[in-house]
Amino acid sequence: SSVVSLAANALLGLSSHDLEDAHQRALELTRSDEPVIIRVGIGVLGKLEYPDDGDLLGSSLERLSDLKDRGDPEIDYVLAQAYGNLVEETDEAADALVELSSRRDPHTQQHITRALYSIDDALQEPWVHTLLVRLAGARVEDATTLDNLDLHLSQLVSDSPDVVTKVLEEFASSSTSGNLTEVFDSSVSQLQEAHPEKLEAAITEWFASSDPELHGAAAELADHHFHATAAEEQPVFALSEDILEGLAPEEVMNVLRRVVGYVSGGRSLASLVSSALRRDPCPDELRQFVADLLVGHVLYNYPKEAREYLDRRLDADNVRPVEEEIVQKACDEINAYFDELGELSTLKELSPPSTHLSQIRRARQQQQSKAMEKAREGSVFMSLVESVPLKYGNQFYRIGDEGPTDPAPLGKISSGFEIPRGALIDPVGQAYKRLHFRAAHNFNEENETDGSS
Repeated sequence: SSVVSLAANALLGLSSHDLEDAHQRALELTRSDEPVIIRVGIGVLGKLEYPDDGDLLGSSLERLSDLKDRGDPEIDYVLAQAYGNLVEETDEAADALVELSSRRDPHTQQHITRALYSIDDALQEPWVHTLLVRLAGARVEDATTLDNLDLHLSQLVSDSPDVVTKVLEEFASSSTSGNLTEVFDSSVSQLQEAHPEKLEAAITEWFASSDPELHGAAAELADHHFHATAAEEQPVFALSEDILEGLAPEEVMNVLRRVVGYVSGGRSLASLVSSALRRDPCPDELRQFVADLLVGHVLYNYPKEAREYLDRRLDADNVRPVEEEIVQKACDEINAYFDELGELSTLKELSPPSTHLSQIRRARQQQQSKAMEKAREGSVFMSLVESVPLKYGNQFYRIGDEGPTDPAPLGKISSGFEIPRGALIDPVGQAYKRLHFRAAHNFNEENETDGSS
C-alpha cells in the first residue's frame, strides 16, 4: 500500500543522514506482530548501505536469520528479496537464498528467481547452481517462476550443461504434471542443439533409474518435437554408449523394456532400441533381445517410419558390424512376415459391404467439410487473406493491370503420422504389453530382494 511504501522510503531517506537510527527503527519494525510491518522492516534491512566495519550488517543478518527460521510464507518472499540485495555483501546471504529455495511457497520461489536477475554474474556461481537444483525439486507450479527458471537454464546451456540436466531431473522427479519439455522448451531445445550427448545421457540414466516419474520424463524428451522444417529433420536420440557400458546386460534389457513401454513413434523407438547394439561388449543375449524387440514391437507397429530410419542407419558410415547384422536380420524377418501376410486371401465374411463403405466415405467427407468451415470461421489468419474457390484445373493465375500472370501449379501441403498397427489390431493386448514393459524392475533391486529373501 501507499502507507507501507511511504514508511519504507522514509527509513531509507533517514539512513542517508543517520544510518544507525534508521537501522534500529527497521529492526524494531521486524519485531512487530503484524506481517505487513515486519515485511517493511525486512525490506529496509535489505536495502541499507552498510559500512565496511560489518557491525550493522551482522546484526541485520542475525535478525533476518531468526525470521527465516520461522518458516512463515507471509514473510519468506520478502526475505528472498532482502537476501538477494545482500548477496554481494556477504556469503551468508547466498546460503540463506539456497535454504529458502527448498520451500514450496510460490511467492518465495518467484522472488528467488527474480533476485538472480539483479546479481552480477550470478549464474556463474556454484551456489546458484545448487539453488536452481533445489528449487526445481520443490514442486514449482507458478508460471512466472517456471518461465524465469527456463530463462536461467537457457543461459547455462553453453557453459554448464550438466547443471541444466540435473535441474531437469529434479523437476521431473518431483513434478506430477508431466510437461517437462513444455515448461523448459527453450532450455531443452538449446541443450539439444549445443549438447545432444547430454540429453542422450540423461535419457539413458533416467530409464535406468527406478523412478517411474523419470521414465515418463525420459520418454517425453525422446518424443519431443523440436523446431524443424520437416519430419526427417527432427533429431532422434540414441542411448548413451558410456552409460550403457556401465550397466550390466540385464540392466540394459530393463532400460530397453522401459523404452518400449513408454516411447511412441517409429523413428524414436528404432533409434533408441537399435543403439543398444553399440554397447561394447554386446553379448549374445542382448543382441537377441534387441532383435526380438525390433521385430516384435518396433517394426511390427511402425513398419514405415521405423524401417525408413533403420534403412538410413544401415547406410550410415559409422554403423558397426554387430548393429548392421542384427538390424538387417530384423528387417529381413519383418519383411518375410509382411510378405506372407500379403499372400493371405481376404475373408469376405470380414469385409463390409460396398454400400456401407460408400456411406462411411460420404459421412467422413461431410465431417471434414464442417470441421474446415469451423476452422475458417475461428481463424484470425483466414480473416486477413482472400479466399478464392477453385472450380477445376491444377493451375492458377491472377489478372492484374498488365494482364494475366503466367499459370502456376498448385502446391500440396500435408502432414501425417503412423498409427501403431497393434493399436488397431489388438489395442488391449498392446496396452497390456506396454504396461508389462513399464513394470520392468531395476536389476540391482531384484538382486537385493532375492538376496534378502
